Amino acid sequence: MAETMLERGAGVLMPVSSLPSPYGIGSFGKAAYEFIDTLVRAKQKYWQVLPMGPTGYGDSPYAPYSAFAGNPYFIDLDVLKEEKLLEQKEIDEYPWGEKADRVDYGCLYNGRFALLQLAFSRSQYREFPEYGEFTAKNVYWLDDYAMYMALKKSHQESGWMDWEEDIRRREPQALARVREELAEEIDYWKFIQFKFWQQWKKVRDYANERRISIIGDIPLYDGGEGTARELKRRLLAAGIAAKKNNRPSGASGQVYLYSSGKGPGQKELYESFYRLA
Repeated sequence: MAETMLERGAGVLMPVSSLPSPYGIGSFGKAAYEFIDTLVRAKQKYWQVLPMGPTGYGDSPYAPYSAFAGNPYFIDLDVLKEEKLLEQKEIDEYPWGEKADRVDYGCLYNGRFALLQLAFSRSQYREFPEYGEFTAKNVYWLDDYAMYMALKKSHQESGWMDWEEDIRRREPQALARVREELAEEIDYWKFIQFKFWQQWKKVRDYANERRISIIGDIPLYDGGEGTARELKRRLLAAGIAAKKNNRPSGASGQVYLYSSGKGPGQKELYESFYRLA
């Protein structure tokens, strides 16, 4: 991979989730474009974002279900309304939190996915050449991710370690059965990623056309419930505790910020490890 050097310049850290929105969380809607215009007027070069992966329990951007997929919460509802996939009265049926400066993830979870499901049911996404191009280009992660999310929903959101053994072990017959039984749900999760990519690409192109570069970081680790661990665990040095249940023996990471002057010293910070089982 070629090294990319950033030009010297100023910028602003603005997580997408912190953009103003009447629907509980920032998104790729009007506010994103207005923020880019603000950066241009202020003669900035960079918009720094946080990781934009689909978050799980705790809603941390650093513990996503996938290192490749996008967060469904960032799909703008007004854009879906403009595409005739949603109506304003349908959006208004759901509460989006009591405080405009706080994200209520419980409200988001209950409302956002119901509306995305409704948009999916009305979309003619398969007729768009863009959709075929998107799925073909991203087949190396999209199929597994969509199947994982469909399975998680069908198991009442339980972790993959609690699923049937033949599914956990990715036995071909089990996966073939899942693809048949959950075909529509799998397509739904692919549709969500397609809409994320569509909206994000337009925002990114708008920024680049105005000479604003978008920079950010990525999670060092997928979340314990992540697609990569469930479906690609044979490629990971995950430290499986026992073959009989495929449960990880632990997880690593840094707990304290060394620069804060608190917590252990640099030697202890080099690697923190806690037992899961």
